[in-house]
Amino acid sequence: MGAPVGSRFEVSQIHAVIAGPQPSAVDAHITTRGDAQIRDVVTVMSGSLVIYCLDAAAVRAFARTWACTLETAEGARVLPERAGHEPGIPGRDRNHVGVILRVQGTPVCAYNVIPPGASSTGLPHARVQVGRLVIEAHDLAAVRSTADCWAAALSTAERVWPDPDAFTATENRARDLIARTGRLPKN
Repeated sequence: MGAPVGSRFEVSQIHAVIAGPQPSAVDAHITTRGDAQIRDVVTVMSGSLVIYCLDAAAVRAFARTWACTLETAEGARVLPERAGHEPGIPGRDRNHVGVILRVQGTPVCAYNVIPPGASSTGLPHARVQVGRLVIEAHDLAAVRSTADCWAAALSTAERVWPDPDAFTATENRARDLIARTGRLPKN
């Protein structure tokens, strides 16, 4: 059953709390969703969060933010390598999010590593905000696995949406080699 014409569903914020290594998967595929236009999509699954990235800028924003968070968290030495969490117990479960998002463009990104004394719960954590998505990671394992997931997504995005200048530079090098040597470049 579809939504009534003219209805809207807006999200003011999504807040996820994670701990431990997050299972991840990255996939690139073509979709014709919506207006039947063929579009490339990079799908990133990190934990129970699935994000459909509609352009490379979105992937870059997530990847850069998580890489910087990991670097800051490791340098701050505030987060434990593994945090204690109890699945299924409200307030103690750190793996409970189940959300699907679609993103395009470069959202506003911010991150901070918060020591126990500055935390409202008394627990150290890294707080990562990308657009209206906020994730609190309570250990390095969660930060590291999520940063690794987004690094893999960035590598995939660069193949799906290559920098147009990279093609021009490669073509110019090939032309230069042919002009100088008369031979085609080796692959």
